[in-house]
Amino acid sequence: MSAGAALFDGTFLRKLWNVVTNIPRLYGGAGRKHAATLPDDPFDLENDIDIPDEFKDPISFSAMKDPVVLVATGQVYDYDNLREWFVMGKRVCPSSNRPVCDAHICRLLALKERINCWRAENGLPIAPPETYDDFAELDEKIPTHVKNLKSGISKAVLQAMIDMNNMMCRWQGETDKATARSKEIQAKLRNCIMEDLILAVRYGDSYMQGIAANLLGFADTEEEFGWLTACAAVPLCNLLFSPNQYANQAASRVIMNLCRRNENSKEVFRNGGIVEGMLKQLQSPDKFPYCRSMAASCLFGMASVAACREEIVQRGGKQLLLDVLAETTSRFEKSDCALALLVVGVSEEDLAPLVFELKDLFRLSYCSSAWLKGEVESPQDGLTSTDRARIELLHRSVNRSADIDIEEFGWLHDLNGEIELDTDDSDPDEEEIGRAVVVTDSSSEEDEDEHPAEPPEIQAAEL
Repeated sequence: MSAGAALFDGTFLRKLWNVVTNIPRLYGGAGRKHAATLPDDPFDLENDIDIPDEFKDPISFSAMKDPVVLVATGQVYDYDNLREWFVMGKRVCPSSNRPVCDAHICRLLALKERINCWRAENGLPIAPPETYDDFAELDEKIPTHVKNLKSGISKAVLQAMIDMNNMMCRWQGETDKATARSKEIQAKLRNCIMEDLILAVRYGDSYMQGIAANLLGFADTEEEFGWLTACAAVPLCNLLFSPNQYANQAASRVIMNLCRRNENSKEVFRNGGIVEGMLKQLQSPDKFPYCRSMAASCLFGMASVAACREEIVQRGGKQLLLDVLAETTSRFEKSDCALALLVVGVSEEDLAPLVFELKDLFRLSYCSSAWLKGEVESPQDGLTSTDRARIELLHRSVNRSADIDIEEFGWLHDLNGEIELDTDDSDPDEEEIGRAVVVTDSSSEEDEDEHPAEPPEIQAAEL
């Protein structure tokens, strides 16, 4: 073994850890006072045991507890460590350094059993079987639903998804009543079933794919968004081309959430074919509410990437957005298409057939929540403080990305006498833009029902 290889060998690191942890004991007195502050042994009692190479995680050098294979490269890792790697935004295989656009993983149950036997033989702790009892605090039926979802029996899996989707729809409508404990358990439930849902998005029939994607749309933490970006972005893009419109709508919703909440997702989605998929949604009959609106919102978010902006134009996206703007009666679609056109790039000549001017696009884009919900006549009527904050961020984003000279529209500085906008073109906070680019963000009670993207509860009869 070379000196370099020996340096990073797990055995060497474990021995080094033993030396470090024993230093306070060697010096006594004040040293003992600090011994209690040392961190726990990161090698889980494996210090004096040689770990077989096939059981060793390449990231932590400790024995794997839940081995998975990264399909793109064939390398085996511990699930928790690999997930943390990709959640941090890394897009390469930890061992081979090969680019990974789609972090498709498969659990290695036979290898896990062998590792557990080795642990038992060496007196090492074995992770207890996963239990679902905590979920009963939310609803007594959930533990059974989770077991059915993980059973692999097609009919039971589908019914479990339908039941949990309906429950999560209701919980989302009762957010103000949720306790910290119930939110914690809901997050635990989402993580418990996430891999099963991603598997269904990849390999289920079109209806099962749609329900699984819709369940993934309830993700609500940065860690969930990071992991979904790594391992679900590509299959979700593929779902945009499904003949099932429910699957299209569900995938669009998840993608829209990821685009606004995880900046790293844009490059992954671009490689996954998001532009072509979203343009397809603009051409499709709008069977489900807001499907075209979500597609336009995603195109606006993706258009901040120059390569995506060029692809949108090359694939005829500008004309498609103009067509939807001309024919739709939905205020949501009008606003989102107008915003996408501003960033993609549009001229007065492009708008002439619609009897539109550029200032009309701005008025539709910088609108109030009340106008979107049909409560007022003018887009600038009924503006709230939340609306003004959102419009401020939208304006800065458009000012940074658009190919037109916004400064020539002086009326933007005092739009309808109600909005004072800052023309500072410095880069706003990416997370703030991510939350602002989609007019569906409901950050206050005033916006609570602004853009209800969730489909109605699913009935078993629909099968």
